[in-house]
Amino acid sequence: MDALREILRTSHIWAGFALLALFWIPLIVKKGAPKRKFSWLREHYTNMIISGGAAYAAFLAFGARAFFTFPDKTVLAVLPWVLPTVFALMAVTYYNKQYVK
Repeated sequence: MDALREILRTSHIWAGFALLALFWIPLIVKKGAPKRKFSWLREHYTNMIISGGAAYAAFLAFGARAFFTFPDKTVLAVLPWVLPTVFALMAVTYYNKQYVK
């Protein structure tokens, strides 16, 4: 019963990830796009930025709890998970506009 309460208590985190998957990921993943001369470069910096964002999210969500205290039952508890992902997606979008023509 305690495990079920814990899942229901943290359901807003899972809802946030579901919304990210539904609205952001289809914007950067294009199926069937024609291969360009430097498409490998685009894939490379996209993967590097996204993996960096994942590393920051993991550190902020688990390792930084010793430095920062967020109330567990507020929206602020989701920020260490969501902000690095949002910044990484913004960086990918910026670099795509700069370098892909």
